[in-house]
Amino acid sequence: MNKKLDVLIIGAGPTGLTLALALSRYGLSFRIVERASGPSVVSKAIGIQARSLELFARLGVAEDLMENAIKINQGNLYVNGAWQAKLDFTDLNTPFPFVTLLPQSETERILEARLATYGHVVERETELTGFAQFPTFVTASLQHKGETETVDASFIIGADGANSFVRRELGLPFSGKSFKESWALADIEVDWPLSSEEVHIFFSDHGVIESFPLQSNLFRITGNLTSGPVPTDHKAIDDFLQNRAKVPFELKKVHWYSMFRVHNRIIEKFGHHRIYLIGDAAHINSPVGGQGMNTGIADAMNLAWKLWCVHQFKASFPLLDSYSVERREAAQGILRSTNLATELLQINIPFLLPLQEKVIRNSLKIAPLHHFVTNRIAQLNSHYPASSTFVTQGHFSPLTPKPGEPMPYSEVVHPRTKKNELLLRRADRNFLLLLFLPKNATDDLLEPFKELAYTYPDLFETVPIHQSLKEDGVVDQGGELARRFGIKQSGLYLIRPDGYIAYRQQGLKSKSFARYVERLLYAR
Repeated sequence: MNKKLDVLIIGAGPTGLTLALALSRYGLSFRIVERASGPSVVSKAIGIQARSLELFARLGVAEDLMENAIKINQGNLYVNGAWQAKLDFTDLNTPFPFVTLLPQSETERILEARLATYGHVVERETELTGFAQFPTFVTASLQHKGETETVDASFIIGADGANSFVRRELGLPFSGKSFKESWALADIEVDWPLSSEEVHIFFSDHGVIESFPLQSNLFRITGNLTSGPVPTDHKAIDDFLQNRAKVPFELKKVHWYSMFRVHNRIIEKFGHHRIYLIGDAAHINSPVGGQGMNTGIADAMNLAWKLWCVHQFKASFPLLDSYSVERREAAQGILRSTNLATELLQINIPFLLPLQEKVIRNSLKIAPLHHFVTNRIAQLNSHYPASSTFVTQGHFSPLTPKPGEPMPYSEVVHPRTKKNELLLRRADRNFLLLLFLPKNATDDLLEPFKELAYTYPDLFETVPIHQSLKEDGVVDQGGELARRFGIKQSGLYLIRPDGYIAYRQQGLKSKSFARYVERLLYAR
């Protein structure tokens, strides 16, 4: 009889591989199966946003991805061939203030190679053909080259894409809409006087076209198909580019071409007892802004630590239920913004172009609006206001980082090296407990928190934050971090394994904090 798995992952795209990597680090038993016979060989999604790189850094794979990728610091917007405005990502408050462009096939290769270092492989040509749920486990039927196998697992995770078998078998409606216009997609070699280290977006009376560098003179282009012949050969793609970009160029080669329809769809609930859906299996959106794959990566990281808590600490199902509440809220927001962006891009009314030109040229000069747009693209302003798992104790300024928001990029001084270090790197797989200590704090103040750490071994990494150099913890130089986080004299912040702020309080009240941890894990 086969030993029951903790998790069975269906689908080995970027979302499924991210979940597998996270579960590897938590020590959960799992299998990851994929219907296809081999890895993806086409570029598909190419944009990895700053928020995803922060999550990949926690998995130890961000540097491998960046080593093979193109870093985009800026994007340019044109109307009828004339430059109008620039999107600048270099001011983002993150260790990764840029957009990373890497073909999905390369992203999958790197994630799969890292997964192999943990002793796990993707089981290819293996298809889920059915499943049944029971109170304490799920039974799945897998088919591999004509042979059928029955597998028992505590949970099944459907990461099997937009045509998800898991979603269909659960009978879940995929609500939303499809846009009327089709879009063209091509990877081309082209010589033109535009930077191969920046993104270029062209608006014209023929429609829009977006250009993303893949190599020195290799670009991914995509644009809406309004009317006229479909660009399926070299000459048609040359005309397609000329009518919209309206800059001098020479089209050298068309590597591949495709057409696609844009869909915005989402399921009502991401979790159904012991089966959860992540990535495109749960939501799909317009590719405008490069949000789809990144949203799935965030799904995987949100769910992974909750599965770990259930496995390691016997946490109750309300914690797992928060995955659906939080990630559906985030995905719904991304669907709304990408839907609006797509509608605006598809406006093709010639007499409105002068107005469009003024709006583009002037709106991005407004610093708060520019900041909002770049942070939205980078997914740095994604937050969870509806989840009940986030708690504040005491009064904080409304301008300080709140529970339900990502932990902001923060550096402190290491007591031994006297160098700055990124605070979040202190814990890359468990919770991070930041204890802001008052001046002349004694060891007795920390003792209750040490005892709590013994009660929940490995749940959180405790970091005392001192106002002057000590042997343990880190140093908040000049109290800048405490002011930024709204700490008056002493207090604490608890950061989740996916980088979100879970809890904060004024003062170091260990009993209040202990009650929160118990409530989080066991809904008491």
